[in-house]
Amino acid sequence: MAPDIPSGTQPLIPDIFDLRFCRFGKQVPTALKELVTQCWAPVMDDRPDFGTITRRLEHIAKALPEVREQQKQAGS
Repeated sequence: MAPDIPSGTQPLIPDIFDLRFCRFGKQVPTALKELVTQCWAPVMDDRPDFGTITRRLEHIAKALPEVREQQKQAGS
């Protein structure tokens, strides 16, 4: 764990939405950006709990075109 995290200080992390090799390219889903931003909220009580994170990630994953395509193929 980064030493800053227990003290409540947000660690310096790269902006994951600007990475050239991100698998989403320039189209990072808005819901994913919002979730990551909320997870790094400066006030701990404003961060989602793990159950909420899991549900939201499942919802985001189901909305991705490649997941929808795999589900279509599996249903055929």
